[in-house]
Amino acid sequence: MANKQKISVKGTEITFETEGEDNYISLNDIAKQSETRADELIRGWLSNSATLQFIQTREELSNPDFNSVRLDGIT
Repeated sequence: MANKQKISVKGTEITFETEGEDNYISLNDIAKQSETRADELIRGWLSNSATLQFIQTREELSNPDFNSVRLDGIT
């Protein structure tokens, strides 16, 4: 069962969720801190090559069925 908490960062409430050993943080909550629209901010973050490298590395370590060839189509 997931454990949801809120943390305050620069006056903005950010949802933080823990499920077992996995931790999740709300990108939408973080994006609300910016003057940029949330969808534009997240789209920019997801198109960043360092972000994609991080996602690829994480998937290679934790997902034995990960298909890195499919990721090449978006990088």
